[in-house]
Amino acid sequence: MNGSRPCTWFQVGQCRNGDTCPFEHVLSSSKPTISVPCRYGASCTRADCIFGHPPGTEKIHNLPALPEERICVWFQKGKCKNGTKCQFMHVRQERDGNVVVVRNLAKSTDPEVLETELLQHFKTYGYVTRIQVKTDLNNRCRGFAFVVFADANSALEALKCPHPFWNIKLKSDLPMYIEGETRPSRKTHSQDRVSSPARLAFTRNQTVLLIGEGDFSFAAASVAMGCLDPSNTLATSVEPPRCTKHLEYLYAKGMECRTDVDATSLTFTESYDVVVFNFPHTGEPSIEANVTLLKRFFRSAVDLLLPGGIVAVSLKQTWPYSEWNLEGCAAMAGLQKGTAYLFPAETLLRHGYTHTTTDDIPHEVEHLEGAKTVEFIRAKD
Repeated sequence: MNGSRPCTWFQVGQCRNGDTCPFEHVLSSSKPTISVPCRYGASCTRADCIFGHPPGTEKIHNLPALPEERICVWFQKGKCKNGTKCQFMHVRQERDGNVVVVRNLAKSTDPEVLETELLQHFKTYGYVTRIQVKTDLNNRCRGFAFVVFADANSALEALKCPHPFWNIKLKSDLPMYIEGETRPSRKTHSQDRVSSPARLAFTRNQTVLLIGEGDFSFAAASVAMGCLDPSNTLATSVEPPRCTKHLEYLYAKGMECRTDVDATSLTFTESYDVVVFNFPHTGEPSIEANVTLLKRFFRSAVDLLLPGGIVAVSLKQTWPYSEWNLEGCAAMAGLQKGTAYLFPAETLLRHGYTHTTTDDIPHEVEHLEGAKTVEFIRAKD
């Protein structure tokens, strides 16, 4: 250490010169800054960022000082090059033990505003390295976010103080998944393949309640096929559709359509012969969350059935849907499995149906290959 000037890189734990560094290795209580501009500019949210930021963004970086015994994030990733000279703690921890999943976020709130709210809440429990609000292709919040702490203890502290609106859990406690990946295991249920001809769950002379319609293309295609009577049908969705062409078509045909309808809290006064929920999904990659959705939907739908009525649910037969235990969820609401048959994807697609996920990504027919519809009826006392 030949010079009197303190080493900026040593103060942030990134000096690679060791004893050969020409600058002095001293720890400073104040956050060092250098003249190099930050490549993230005003969007940078790192409290310990040492680079320069545009005027007016100082409040983002005006956070409490880092704890003296901060855990080395790079060591946890296996990439710390400072070895025994690293000023931070080298602690190994369980994978995802420092990540919490925050659910029940307001989907109408701007993602950047949510990131600020999450940071203000969680920074009191420890150093937050990253916050990721999950959004769809239209940059709308999907209702959940990941908060990454520097250490697992901070994540555990955050769990001890429940939020009045948010649902907070460790990521390691949730069976998260990526749709389409293959995970053969002993826990995976054997797939109940069906070979019955594809058909719809209703006929034209029945009263029908459609849940989770999304863009209302299923209802429009069913009407175009002549299988659904618009005057005997109520089509619903949890959010207004991005494209209104199917709604306009159904309104012209005389069908009643409603938005902002929660599938887990159906409060209609009418009763129906058939209640249909095609490809239910919460929008988040959690088996637990989607199983909870099914349980609450069945409990809510069973009270809307006419004598002899059925609840029909369509699902893909691939993993992770095979883990959702569809029959078990229905049984908890007093329903037992009836017939099962293939979902008529090809016929519906020819009549204008678009299978769109919560990410607003249209799927082709091959993604629905083997999808089945299962009917459930009231169990006999």
